[in-house]
Amino acid sequence: MTGESNKAKTGVFWNIDHCPIPGGFSPGEIKEFIKVSLKKEGYLGDVSIWAYSDKTSVVDELEKDYYDHGSIILRKLVEGVSKVNSMIMDILLFCLDNAAPSNIYVISKDIEEDTVLFDILQSLESEDYCILVAQPSEEFLSEALLPIVSFHWCWPGESDLE
Repeated sequence: MTGESNKAKTGVFWNIDHCPIPGGFSPGEIKEFIKVSLKKEGYLGDVSIWAYSDKTSVVDELEKDYYDHGSIILRKLVEGVSKVNSMIMDILLFCLDNAAPSNIYVISKDIEEDTVLFDILQSLESEDYCILVAQPSEEFLSEALLPIVSFHWCWPGESDLE
């Protein structure tokens, strides 16, 4: 992490199907947990969060809670558009509005070598964006991701948030 990236804005792009909100916690509490976790690691800038789900029941259940916590944008996916493609589009739009050394924080287990998402993150890292990743605890950071990721977290279970 450079001195500039620790004060830069962080865009969080969160697959809530792979890394769900632990039971009993509100979107506001998770948003605060993400911000505090970033701050503990020295990332002090503003944080914007986008959350993605292609499960209608999840979106319908969480929509009001996310709306009430304004800074989490819940993406309702339209038929034919994947979570990953929607996430990639938002990452690129974030980068248009926030020049490097801004931070890109992807919360998902879908970050595999030889995918478009991996290629985009690798390109952004080469342009001096700071790439942060959180994955479910059962996932391990792939060898291919090691050179481009500045920091890796395990997505918390309920006991981690107490």
